[in-house]
Amino acid sequence: YDPKDRTQNVNVQVLSPVAAQDLTEAAYREFLKGMDQQFSDLPGFRKVSARVGRLLDMASLEYVHEWTRADGVRLSQKQLRTGKAGREVAITFSARTEAYDKADETCFRIIANTLTLD
Repeated sequence: YDPKDRTQNVNVQVLSPVAAQDLTEAAYREFLKGMDQQFSDLPGFRKVSARVGRLLDMASLEYVHEWTRADGVRLSQKQLRTGKAGREVAITFSARTEAYDKADETCFRIIANTLTLD
């Protein structure tokens, strides 16, 4: 995270083993529906984008949304999920909405571009 702004952070999780059929583009499309429902309850929720595709040779999901915290801070968040061989990785990036694009370009995209699962 950025020590000057704790709203800006990246969280990487290796999730519990999942079945190979849960790491397909079709499965991620279904997962997106649940994300829409889950996040729609956030104050000021706005879905910016969502897509399912390929990252390297792996099915992947990218979901970007905004919401307003109880203290009035507007946040943007991107979640990337991907995996293979029963291992799934979820990377979540958050930043104040006004700083999001710059932080995404200088931090999150670099992390996502280095992702490999061996």
